[in-house]
Amino acid sequence: MTFDPKVDNPGDQQRIPGPMAAIRGYVAWHMGSKQTAVHFAQQALELIPEMDLTLRSHASKTLGLGYGNQGILKRGTEAFHKAIELGEQSGNLNVTLYAYAYLLLSISYTAI
Repeated sequence: MTFDPKVDNPGDQQRIPGPMAAIRGYVAWHMGSKQTAVHFAQQALELIPEMDLTLRSHASKTLGLGYGNQGILKRGTEAFHKAIELGEQSGNLNVTLYAYAYLLLSISYTAI
C-alpha cells in the first residue's frame, strides 16, 4: 500500500496547515531551532480553530518552550499558562502536566 497525499475533501485542505505547523514547531524545538519553533507554534495558533483545544494546547506548550529556551520568560510563562488552561479544558492531562513542569522550571530559572 502506498501513501497518496492527494486530499479528496476540499475542507481538509483548510484543516491541514494548522496541525502541520504545530508538528513542525515541535520538531524544530527538539532539533534546537527555538526561533523556528516559535514561528511555527504562532502560525499553528493562528490557523487551528479555537474549538480544537487539544491541538491548541500542544501548540501553546511548544510556544512556551521556544520562548523559554530563548530567555523570553514572560512570553514563555504566558504560553505555558495558556497551554495549562487549554489542556485542562480539553482533558489533556499530558500537556497540562508538561506545561506545569516547564512553567515551574521557568520560574526556578528566574529565581536564580
